[in-house]
Amino acid sequence: LKLFSQKQRFCGQNATIGPVHDFGFEHHPQPERHQQVGRSMSKEPSNDRPILSGPAVVAICILWACIWLVSFLALGQKRIYACCSDSSDQFSLRFYNQKLRRMLIYSIASTVAGLAMLAHTLSMPAPFEDMMTGFRLEHQVFFAMAIAHFTINCWEDWVTRGHLGQGLSTDSGGGLTLFPLNLCLNPDHIMLMMYMLHHVATVFAYIYGLATHELSGCMVQGLIFELPVVLMLRREMGIAQNPPPAWLQRERSVHFQWAMTYVFFLLGRLPAEAFWIVAIVPSHGSRLMDQLLGTRSIVVFHTFGVFFTSINIRIFGLLMTWHVRDAQRSRLHQQTQKTQLQQRQQRQQQQHRMEGRSASARGMLPLFCHCQVRQFAFGGSCVSTWLA
Repeated sequence: LKLFSQKQRFCGQNATIGPVHDFGFEHHPQPERHQQVGRSMSKEPSNDRPILSGPAVVAICILWACIWLVSFLALGQKRIYACCSDSSDQFSLRFYNQKLRRMLIYSIASTVAGLAMLAHTLSMPAPFEDMMTGFRLEHQVFFAMAIAHFTINCWEDWVTRGHLGQGLSTDSGGGLTLFPLNLCLNPDHIMLMMYMLHHVATVFAYIYGLATHELSGCMVQGLIFELPVVLMLRREMGIAQNPPPAWLQRERSVHFQWAMTYVFFLLGRLPAEAFWIVAIVPSHGSRLMDQLLGTRSIVVFHTFGVFFTSINIRIFGLLMTWHVRDAQRSRLHQQTQKTQLQQRQQRQQQQHRMEGRSASARGMLPLFCHCQVRQFAFGGSCVSTWLA
């Protein structure tokens, strides 16, 4: 378009000199120049909407951090002041519950925003190109939200590191769930290390997207990753309660909860894996990615693909381990309740038999009282005194 406009302008200024081809526009084409211009134009961010400058994005990150801190305090402000005089374990547990509630708010907001932006991308004429190089204002806002969330989550996980294991042991899943880290670390330390590694990598991914205006589709997939976390947090909040909620004490409800968790896990994370596989397999998608992205972005893209695929496999193993543990706990609770109910019924039956024997031993007493009342029916107050 730029070359065409220059051509038109040049022809208009020199209309008296000669035809257009006398000045070399047709005799000296520049295909390499056209390809470079087209490639550079494809890398430019979409200008259909205004985007913010770098300092403005940093300010949005700080604003989101303040919002998350205020929401954290608002979700349990009274409990924080009430537990200051309690033991450190009680304070950590209440802090843990507040963290889970705040994370639930982020997971819902992140999932809704990610699905909305993905739907907008799929509605465009070239969705694959938009995932690679498209960049808009909503990307900046919600990527900044994610950066602030995971930064604060590092602090929250460090404070509540004693609760991150959620009942796991070094032998969980036959020793394979946390292998090989369980050979030298306890479950709480392993989970803390995994969470910190995930948070740092996620923050770097969103910072890279904000700095380069590339790979926005991958970052949107990261927002949709929070879809199964909503149900995972529901289960975590239930485990932290004492006593646990009723649905955690019924085996059928536990299996339904985990079935929905698996479905949400596949819906939220399989699209990103499919997108990465399409980019790996030699096809039109991989060739188009080579044209749209530079070497640095391609290396970063595949590094994120390997890392988050490994994390998803590890998380799926953890989910299966927690599923088995919750089912065993609910089954044991139901068996205990059934045994207690049977014992209570036996005690009631024994009590009824004892009462029946006592009544038969005193069988003549009601008849005696009845005769005395009939005998002194006209005795006035003497009858009540005698009965008393």
